[in-house]
Amino acid sequence: MPLRVVLASAGSGKTESLATYALSALQETLGARPTSASQEGVFAITFTRNAAAELRERILQKAYKQNNSELLRQIILGQAPLFTSTIDAFIREVYYRLAPILGLPAYASLIVENQDTAEATYNIVEAMLARLSEPRLLRVLQRALQTHLQEKGRRIFPEQLLQKAVEAQLEEGPLRSRIRLALYEWVSQLKTPSSEELPWYEALPLHRSEAALAKWVYQAMQAYRESARKYFLSDMQAVVQLVARNAAFLLSEQAYFSQLFVDEAQDTSPAQWEILNPIFEELQSRGGWITLIGDPKQSIYAWRDADFRQLLRFTEKADEQNIIFLDTNYRSHEFIVEFNNNLYTRLPYILSDSLKKSRKKEEPSLRRRRLLLNELQKLYDCRTVCQKVQRSPKYPDDYYVEIVRLDAKAEETELQDKLENILMRLKHKGIPPEKTAFLVRKNEEILTLFRLLPTYNLQVQSVKLETCTTLAATMALLELPNVQAAPTSPRSVEEFFLLQQPSYLEIYQALSEVKSSFTQRPTSYLEKWGAFQKVRDTWLKNYPKHKPFWEVFLSELYNFLAKHPFNGLTEVLRWWRIRIRKIVLNLPPTEGVYPVLTIHKAKGLAWDVVILPFASWLLFRASNSPKNKNPTWQRIPKALVPTSLAQALQGVKDLASEATWELPLALSSNTPALDALYTEAYITEAIQNVNLHYVATTRPREFLFLIAKEPRGPGYKDLNTWAGFWTQVYKPDGTVSCK
Repeated sequence: MPLRVVLASAGSGKTESLATYALSALQETLGARPTSASQEGVFAITFTRNAAAELRERILQKAYKQNNSELLRQIILGQAPLFTSTIDAFIREVYYRLAPILGLPAYASLIVENQDTAEATYNIVEAMLARLSEPRLLRVLQRALQTHLQEKGRRIFPEQLLQKAVEAQLEEGPLRSRIRLALYEWVSQLKTPSSEELPWYEALPLHRSEAALAKWVYQAMQAYRESARKYFLSDMQAVVQLVARNAAFLLSEQAYFSQLFVDEAQDTSPAQWEILNPIFEELQSRGGWITLIGDPKQSIYAWRDADFRQLLRFTEKADEQNIIFLDTNYRSHEFIVEFNNNLYTRLPYILSDSLKKSRKKEEPSLRRRRLLLNELQKLYDCRTVCQKVQRSPKYPDDYYVEIVRLDAKAEETELQDKLENILMRLKHKGIPPEKTAFLVRKNEEILTLFRLLPTYNLQVQSVKLETCTTLAATMALLELPNVQAAPTSPRSVEEFFLLQQPSYLEIYQALSEVKSSFTQRPTSYLEKWGAFQKVRDTWLKNYPKHKPFWEVFLSELYNFLAKHPFNGLTEVLRWWRIRIRKIVLNLPPTEGVYPVLTIHKAKGLAWDVVILPFASWLLFRASNSPKNKNPTWQRIPKALVPTSLAQALQGVKDLASEATWELPLALSSNTPALDALYTEAYITEAIQNVNLHYVATTRPREFLFLIAKEPRGPGYKDLNTWAGFWTQVYKPDGTVSCK
């Protein structure tokens, strides 16, 4: 196969290299003048719209620098066969082409936007609630509510439980939902599990109440698809995936290009690889080139089914001269690069020395760590880790990496003092706040950080519209039966919040005008929209930083009212609840504000300074266990599945490959019968732990601050913590020790 694999470490100019390869391929394609239009073109698949737009812009810039005005004109006018797209958009396009052949809904009947999905979910739940007069459904819902109460220790409204069930099936897609139904059927019929069946029964966190409810939800979703003639995004991928399995020649015909580039290949899921494989084979048959670009060390989306191992398998297939390592770092200062080089190249050797010293040679955990070590040695060897430096420092100083190890019993005030000291020193260096990012692993750590630094201007970079207090309060106040001019006592938390405002009478008046604009007839949609705009202007007098949230809301509201000019306030409030409040707003860097975001959101970004205030997660820890009810879909050899479970899955055998099933399992180290599967899950999660650290430590350009609170107790040794590994390469005098 004409295959090229580009392994691009962090900061090595991956996008620039991809643009160079793509432009060269486009020039070759235009120069070859193929006779068949179906065999020409260059297609680059990325994983976000921003990445696709950035790639196209880079290609245009390169064509401009080459003074190739003719090529530049053709690209701009769409005359050059250059295509850039996200993987999801490509799958949708393939579906559009296949839908007429298969007799399936297309275009207007497809639900691809999050807001439309939320509205469809609402309609499905409403249809199920309307059927609660049926005794069987009512009993099923009551049992499910009781199970939730027993497990969670808190109540939940019926519509919320149904909404969660619908959203879960939408996220899994129809193929996995159908497999899960078969598993529910097996559980519901299993009275007393045998010794062979018991481990699987325990690893499948399924209850009979959930099984019964899942069937009703599945049927309601099917009824919605048929009555509304609507297909969801996950439905489209399932259709294309089934075509790849059963009629691959139909997918081969979609290869209307001669060169294919796959960006961020380590984040591609098995389902997406399955769709791409027939296209790969078609390109191979006619000599087309396939270029895969990625970095397995930056694979941090296993929870979204990303499978970096497939990229490694393609690397093994490629000829040695077609494996390219991008080993120059254009982002970080020399000291940071040297620190990362030493840390990640030494990591497998430190683990190896630790395992050699262990006396318990046959302990299962040691065997798993040895297998993990083999995987880490493949990912973090010198060829893929060690980088050269291409830039000089922006802020000359005598240190660029600082490590803070806090005692396990340290109070929060100690961490607070450390953070304030760091920020004060950065301020004295003249580094603006917007150039300093706080990276965390969990969302709850963001709340802790805000509590530790109340006087500092922190800003979460990706937030939902409903987190804007003035916007959320406005919609909640409009829900009240009437808006009083001056209430004697607050009727809700939102009204209490409003009464604290210096201009609360003016805000009440603006809210009253909103209600009046929807009750008086005739009123144009522009007048209704203008009433909300007046509420916005009143709030922003005291909360100017809320402007981005209101701008997005008013833009969405204008489109909604323009399409539905006769809708009342009730419909607008419903629209807010089910469609708009969950919209994620990605805030741009703001002057004087410290950005705060998770490591997952930070991938692909960079700052002058990066601070990891809670770098205390463990390496040898797998949380995927029945205790936390967090199953992941595992590919299971069919030979391992007990007979009764295999029989239950026979009805969906067409949804699996010839040799494996795919099942949602919450695995435990205490289940010897499933030890091989648990080991695989353990290794995957441990690699994620390392990769998350790698992504975080490669974001800074100039300064890196690592802060870890050392845990104490059985099993919490230095080599199970990141601070322990830092100590192996970082000396007390502030220098990095070389291997």
